[in-house]
Amino acid sequence: MNDTVSVSEARAQLPKIIDRVEAGDEVTLTRHGRAVAVIRRPDADRRQRLDSVRAQAQHLDDLIDLAGRRPLAEHGTISAEVPPNSSTTFAPGALGDDRCVRRRRL
Repeated sequence: MNDTVSVSEARAQLPKIIDRVEAGDEVTLTRHGRAVAVIRRPDADRRQRLDSVRAQAQHLDDLIDLAGRRPLAEHGTISAEVPPNSSTTFAPGALGDDRCVRRRRL
């Protein structure tokens, strides 16, 4: 539950607000009718980030699954070549050997 409380009310009711936040509520503090802060449990942010990461992982899994069902283009190739004037760094082993290749823009 998200509730809105003015800053002056929050000063007077801080212990009650803390109890509500501990119970899982989220409280928005306002000054002159404009939201200036939100009080919520610390684990609420972690849970929200975790849910976001899980959704992104699921999206990537769906893309990989879709790509696995599509045929490769007849004339398309996959290349690890670095275009001229790029500043890309490859990890060791990425090109099939153990050296690192780096090209810098001149």
